[in-house]
Amino acid sequence: MMGWSQAISSATSDAGAGKSERGSDALTKLNIAFVIKALAAGPGGGAERILATISSELARRGHKVTVLTFDPRGTRDFYRVGSAVRRVRLGVGPTLKSSSAMTTAKRLLRLREALRHARPDVAIGFMHSAFVPLSLALSGTSIPVIGSERTSYDHYRSRPLQRMLLRAAIPLLHTVTVNGEGVRKGYPRPISDRMVVVPNPVLTAAGRADPGRAGRKTLLSVGGLRPEKDHQTLLLAFSQIADRSPEWCLRIVGDGPLFGELSKQISELGLNRRVELAGSSSSVEREYCDAQLFVLPSRYEAFPNCLAEALAHGLPAVGFASCPGTNALIIPGINGELADGPHRLDALSKALEPLMASPSLRKRLGAAAPETVARYSLPLVVDTWEQLLHDVVSAK
Repeated sequence: MMGWSQAISSATSDAGAGKSERGSDALTKLNIAFVIKALAAGPGGGAERILATISSELARRGHKVTVLTFDPRGTRDFYRVGSAVRRVRLGVGPTLKSSSAMTTAKRLLRLREALRHARPDVAIGFMHSAFVPLSLALSGTSIPVIGSERTSYDHYRSRPLQRMLLRAAIPLLHTVTVNGEGVRKGYPRPISDRMVVVPNPVLTAAGRADPGRAGRKTLLSVGGLRPEKDHQTLLLAFSQIADRSPEWCLRIVGDGPLFGELSKQISELGLNRRVELAGSSSSVEREYCDAQLFVLPSRYEAFPNCLAEALAHGLPAVGFASCPGTNALIIPGINGELADGPHRLDALSKALEPLMASPSLRKRLGAAAPETVARYSLPLVVDTWEQLLHDVVSAK
């Protein structure tokens, strides 16, 4: 039988490469521009936090880094970049809703002007809302553009306009990063052939959870309250288990358009004293440390940062086997369990209940969890980014 350390190595073999042979000091310092739609329109999401983290680390390594957004001038970022990063707010159009054709045209002109002034060696657009306009703005220039895709192709299936814009942008991009090999393979060949895998970094956890703690226990879920996160199924699954697990409460950290609908569902299920919609937090360190079990009910993910962070804090986790991203991080029997079966509700409740009932099982899975995400440490992931950026600049 395969040992758990061997299983970890096997399960994560498709992640980003290890530390570059030459190391950061041997690489030429670059002028790098990052573009994302907004950093000030809080609460920020995973992509915003990852951009702030990676850009700050690249600047700390001595690269010249500029982060540009369409945020109004004078606004404060939800996730702040490091002091060595040059921050540019272009102040074009609203960032919390879809843009008109006129706003888009203004953004293209302002972005092109700002980048021609910054003269970066390479520009990276985070999410399609940034890399599509970025690719158009820099068309005809000598500046190579990298698109950093932050979601799986499932996102585009019900969004024909976004799907069309994605396909139109691909020929204008030097390459596209994606968070995992399984996610890459989910894209059509003309797109996936242009993709390279660069996983998200997982910051070293300052504290550890106590999964086997006696007394009142918390089942934690972190994520935006949006349809693809499928908190509706989580609430139904918890309602099936709640009477048999009176010491457990469910805490959902996040905000979004479904807050009212989920609040109503909690009341209808009679779970007001057992379930809390806690809203958003720019730091969820304490949430992980206070919980005994983590659950991610998403239908699709790319690289779920919250799940990786929960594992880094020593929390066992439950998610769906059918969910890209989730199924790359949870190793059944090693750091958690994957719900599998034709009926999502039944599959999730069956995966959760054994872990909720067994402190010893949670302790064993939680003890192994941090090592399963060790290869996603910030230094290793930024090594991968750094090498990619040099390869792209060298090829232009």
